[in-house]
This record gives sequence, structure tokens and C-alpha cells, in this order.
Amino acid sequence: MHVYVVLTIIVLYVITLFQPEPRFAIIAINNLSYTVFLILILFTSLMLKSKKLIVVPFLLVIAKIVPYLTLYYTSSITYPIESLELLSKKICSSVNIIYNAVFSCSMLELIILLLLLIKIINVTYGREKLLAISSAILTILTMMFVGVSTAYQVFYAMTMFSTTTLLLYLIIKRKQEFTKHVTMKTMLMALIILLTILLNPFIAWTTPYEIKTNDREILGRQVHEVSINELKNLMRYEGVKKVCLYEISECSNEVYEAYRCNLTVGEVIFPITILMGKVSGRTLLVLPEASADWNYRLTLIVRTVDTAILGFIDIKNDTLYVSYTSLPSKHGVLYTLNMYNKVIDYMYTKFGSLNTNYAFILFERRISHLFQERADSWHALWGHEAKILPLKSIPIVVDMHSYTSSITLLYFNWENEEAILLRITY
Repeated sequence: MHVYVVLTIIVLYVITLFQPEPRFAIIAINNLSYTVFLILILFTSLMLKSKKLIVVPFLLVIAKIVPYLTLYYTSSITYPIESLELLSKKICSSVNIIYNAVFSCSMLELIILLLLLIKIINVTYGREKLLAISSAILTILTMMFVGVSTAYQVFYAMTMFSTTTLLLYLIIKRKQEFTKHVTMKTMLMALIILLTILLNPFIAWTTPYEIKTNDREILGRQVHEVSINELKNLMRYEGVKKVCLYEISECSNEVYEAYRCNLTVGEVIFPITILMGKVSGRTLLVLPEASADWNYRLTLIVRTVDTAILGFIDIKNDTLYVSYTSLPSKHGVLYTLNMYNKVIDYMYTKFGSLNTNYAFILFERRISHLFQERADSWHALWGHEAKILPLKSIPIVVDMHSYTSSITLLYFNWENEEAILLRITY
């Protein structure tokens, strides 16, 4: 009866390994069921009278805890949002850390099991030896497919079931020897194993779900502020222009006076085109995708107040063509989601058959939530104020339709990872 209970627990452990949505309860069940397997190893080690084997269950506990600790670490650090490319690069670096931990610990677990099985093979005979040899063969096959093929998952499940059957068989055949080792000292070791492995669900539960980004740091940086009135001193008149919506080829009745100016921040020059309505006084700014030397690229709209962001299409024949839809949909939300897909593709390619590991799944959830937040930030664009809008490096048109209008932009230098924060007010 007890044999079937133990085997059922191990089957439950294998089932919980491959859950696409591992909740706290599933993680707890997974670790509790694995504890039964570790306690079987503990008693087998004592029955074989090998002091060296007693450390085996404790080493296996460590192999299970390390991936959770790397998950906690990579979910707790602050990620840069100066550009989505930089954010993705740092996330992929964290993915590498988690993968190294998961792969190393998976291999460590299998190597420890193989060494245990080799020891059992050396001290057993007959059916026991055959069971140990078959388990060792399954373990080697599992090692061959770690992170390579889905066959890994199949062979791992078979290895766990075969090894558990072997351990139970050894205990049943040596009942008297087993009874001798049911002592307070053994129970204390079993309790230590249980309490230690229960750290895993605790770590998973306490790991921050919201991945931190350096939004506050960006907002707190030194800002180079300039008003349109101050820019007038740098303006060069370029004639009269019309503004047309590209999608419907409809032009406004307003006539705009166009000016060109070079805004200098330190040694960096930003060429800006300003269109000022003759009647309404409305101002449109055509902001460049990069500085004049192309070292600093526009990667982030940090903050907008009473400002409409339009997509820049072209300036030709004294007409500025803009779009109300191309920027938020194509270069905002879709750009963010495309970067997210690239990161996820990298994760799945990197992990391979190890993508069922809880550390992988839980980190993927957090990354998904982070990028979804960035995509959702564009929905606030048409309100009074919006913050931290990830942007592909393209020129934009800013409609400053109020005396309270302002926009804060971040131009990022990829070579030295320096940034210029530029605020333009009405």
C-alpha cells in the first residue's frame, strides 16, 4: 500500500513539472512530492552504510534552490528603459544567468543521481542490480538531451519513476535494516530537507512580480529645458507651409510660418523645424530622430503635457505631411510588442527543452507584464499627461496646442550609454 502511495506522489511530482501556469500551490506540491524522493535517498544511503551518500539529498536540495534564487535576483534588479534595445539587452543578460543556473543545476541533479546509482550497482546483486543499471542508463539518456530536445522531459520522468522504484525495492528487501535507521537523528535530517526545500515556494512567492525599471532615475536627471520663445533667437525663416493629414490627404486651412533652428546642448546639435500658425498661434515642432552627428538617437518620450504626438511622414512642396495614427500604433505599441517577441524568442531558443522549468516560466511572466505596461503607456498619450513612452528612432511632430504644453525627450548614445534629456515648453 505504502509503495503505491509513494509512486503516486512521484507521478504527481512529474505532472506538476510540466504545468504551463505554475501557481503557488502547484510549486508547493511539486517541492513536497520531491521531498519524498529525497527522503527515500536518505534512508537508502543510511542502509548502504555510506557516509558519503548521506550528503546526496542535501546536494539535490541545493540543485533545486539555486534556480529560484537566480529568479529572485534577476526579478529584483533595476532595468534601464532609456531605450527598448538596451532594456532587451539587459533582459537577455538576465535570461543567460537563469539559463546557466537551470542548466547547471539540472546537470548537477542528474550527475548526483548517476553517482548514487553507480554506488548502488556496486553493492547490489540480481534484480536490484538490474534495476539500478536500467535507472543509470535512463539517467545518462536524460543527460544527453538536457536543453536539446523534448525527449529530455520524457527521459527525466522515466528516470524519476525508475529510480523511485529501485529505492522502494531496496527498502522493502531490507525492512529490518530500514527499521534500525528510523531514529530521531534521521527524522531530524528529513525535517531539515523538508524545511529547506520549502524555501522554493517561499522564494517564488516573495519574488517581485513588478520588474523595476529606472523610470524615477530618468525623471530625476538633469533636464536641458528650452522654450519656443528662446528658440526664436536661433530661428531661420524658411517660408510658408501647409499641414496635411497623410491618410486622407486633407490639409488644414491654417497657414504656418516655417522656421529652422539648431538647438545646441553642450556640443550636441539638434536640428528642429518649427511651424507657427499665423492666425491661431498654434505651434508644431518637427523633432529629429537623432542629433546632427547621429550619435544621439531619440529613444524615449519621457513625458508629455497637453501635447499631441503626430507621425512625421514628409516635407515636400511647402507641405508638411503628418499622421495621427502611424506613431502610436506602428512605432509605439507595435514597436514595443515586437521587441517583446524578440526577447521571448531568444528565451525559448536559449532554454530549449528546459522551458518547462519554473524559473523560466515565472520570469517570462514578469517580462510579459513589463512589456505590456510599456505598450499600455501609449494609451495615455491622448490624455492630459503621459509618461515613459518607448519609441523607435524616428522623427516626430509635436502639436503644442496650449500655453501649458510641454514635451520631454530622451536622446540616447549607444556607444557610451549616455543620454540627453531635453524638455521643450510652449
